[in-house]
Formats: sequence, C-alpha cells, structure tokens
Amino acid sequence: MSKTAHASAGLAVVIGLAFSSVLPAAAQETTGTATSSAFALGAEGLIAIQPTPHLTGEHGFQQRSVLDLNVAGGLVEAGVLNTEVDTYRAAASVTDLRVGLGAATLVDLGLGDLAATAVEATCEQGQGDSRLVGASLGGIALDAAAPPNTGVDVPGLATVLLNRQVTGDDGSLTVTALSIELAGLQSIDIASATCAAGAETPAPEPEPEPEPEPSKPAEPEPSEPGDEEPGDEEQPPPAPRPTPIRGHHPVTG
Repeated sequence: MSKTAHASAGLAVVIGLAFSSVLPAAAQETTGTATSSAFALGAEGLIAIQPTPHLTGEHGFQQRSVLDLNVAGGLVEAGVLNTEVDTYRAAASVTDLRVGLGAATLVDLGLGDLAATAVEATCEQGQGDSRLVGASLGGIALDAAAPPNTGVDVPGLATVLLNRQVTGDDGSLTVTALSIELAGLQSIDIASATCAAGAETPAPEPEPEPEPEPSKPAEPEPSEPGDEEPGDEEQPPPAPRPTPIRGHHPVTG
C-alpha cells in the first residue's frame, strides 16, 4: 500500500472518531441593531482572500454572483459564488467547491481535498442554518445538515467546523457553512451569513369597545280609574257663546 493510501486510511479513522461539537451552540434568541451581511469565500493566513462577493443589507435587498473562481493555484476552486442580503436576512452559497488542502503546506500529509457540490448558509431574524450537498473531506462524507458547531478534527493538523454559529457582542448571529483551520497557518471560510434579530413587534393596541346602543324610552302604562295625577282632572266644557235676541223695549225717560 502506498504512503498516500496509508494516509487516507489514517484520516478515515481520525475523522470517524473526531466528529464533535467543539463550540457551544449560538443563542437562537438575540437582540441588537447590527446590519446583515454575507460573503461566499474568505481566507486569512499564508494566503489572504478578501470576502468575496461581500454585501451588506443596510440599503435593503442586494444580490451578487462571481463565476468560475480559482484562487492561489488551486487553493480554492468554485463554479458559482453567490450572496444576497436584506435588512434582517442574509444568505451565501457556493457550487462545485474544491479546497486543495495541500496548497496550504499540507501536501505531504495526504489529507486530500475538501469538496462539495453545493454549500449554503442562511441567516434571518437572528436565526440561521447551513446545508451541504455532496460534501467530503479526503473522500469521507460530511454531514449534510450538521448541528451548530460540529467539528471534524485531524489532531494537530486541521479542524473543519460545520455549521459554525457565533453570536456577536452586538447581538448579531454569524453562520458559516464551512470554517477550515489548517495547522494554525491558514483559515478559510466558505459561505458565511450574518444577521440581526428583527425589531421587536409592538403589542397590538386593544380594539375599542363598541358604544352601547341608546335605550328606547319606556311607553307609559295605561292609567287605572282613580289614578289621575294632579293636573289631569277632567275640565268642564267651555260656556256656550251668547245669542243676541232681537225685540222692542219701551223707552222711559
């Protein structure tokens, strides 16, 4: 068996035993006024890659893509890098990904490549998640929907965090689908999205109570004989008008 075959077999054993949650899961309920942001690829260390393509959501919805990326002689290759953001939402994705771990001085260790058909991170209203499609490290399949901060360790050589979630001091949540640390010399982040919790929704004002309908006046009850009230006595009919009588009367004087 060749050295490469031995190294790959050793990696399989190490990875099989080293899946773990190496960081506490990020809090799901956060508050703050941070601006959402996203990038598909970024790296620090021996080879630096500015976050690409990088967007922030301070001006509302934006979307950007980069096609056919090849960085540093094969350190990272990708088909499509896409980011999109809105006020309280961010997402980043990469297709046809290949990270050549040997390009970061690990060529003699036989670690192989990290590859994936698709990598995606999403974050909205302070909650997020990530998804991998067809992902593998050195030929070993990676969990497609790993819990937050699931670690794959190659002791002393490399650490890969799946679905890395970190809450910032401002209350924002950052979700990185793949976060790679190589021998303390190189870090690579694939598909990273940051968002803040949405503004608190004010409690709805109580609806005004309907005004009561005016009550109808009570109809007077018919009075019984002998129950007349003062002022209700029967009045006599008016006197007849006098009728003049024509005739002759003697005149005295």
